[in-house]
Amino acid sequence: MFTVINCNTTLWLPPFQHTSINLESVTLNFPPEIGNNPGLAFDSAILLDFKMSGQVVYAGTGRAVYFQPRSIAPFYKVEGILDSKIEFMAIAVISEGGRPTGATAIAFDVSSAVIQRSKFHFQDVKGGDVGIMVFSPPKPTGFIMNEIYANTYQQKNAGVSIGHVPTTFVYGNRWFINVQPTPSGNAAGLISYGQNDTIFINVQAGDAGGSAITDGVKLESSAAKNHIFVGRMDATTPV
Repeated sequence: MFTVINCNTTLWLPPFQHTSINLESVTLNFPPEIGNNPGLAFDSAILLDFKMSGQVVYAGTGRAVYFQPRSIAPFYKVEGILDSKIEFMAIAVISEGGRPTGATAIAFDVSSAVIQRSKFHFQDVKGGDVGIMVFSPPKPTGFIMNEIYANTYQQKNAGVSIGHVPTTFVYGNRWFINVQPTPSGNAAGLISYGQNDTIFINVQAGDAGGSAITDGVKLESSAAKNHIFVGRMDATTPV
């Protein structure tokens, strides 16, 4: 049986440790009333095994799925997302006509605590300005030594953005990504400010057989010592 849960406010998950969660055949629906608030949000997680085989549908203007570790996990007495595995089948950012909005589908915010040595799998990421955003930390917390598997499409600005301003605290991650952003004047497959990442990427035009996007892989000022392996590249400026 398929279940739809309507949420007009953010669904914040508390700190977890040594926990397994499996959500099957569930749609978490966040209507426009959510505004710029996050939809589903994660706090600290230590050795969490989370799997959602349904979907998150988000019609707001903020972040559909938001990772912001900020509270102390009760047993280990630490903050952060560490040694965890988190999987989503589908995450969609929509508006009245099913068009992308200014929202971000998935956001990692390490302004308060580190996200490290964890695995993330996002099978279907649709819409928004950016599919996956890692915000650059203002202090030395970091997004470090994680593995991210994702398929993103119909984003207006970028499929994936590793950092948003110069940083030295996003590094050593492994990315396995297929991106298919919507062609526009500034669309990019991947934007990176990170260091020492290993990136496997395919960049496809926004529509099958459609026009190429502008930048395939855009390396910003702080990007350094990354290893990038490209399969398909439908971009006027590949790197």
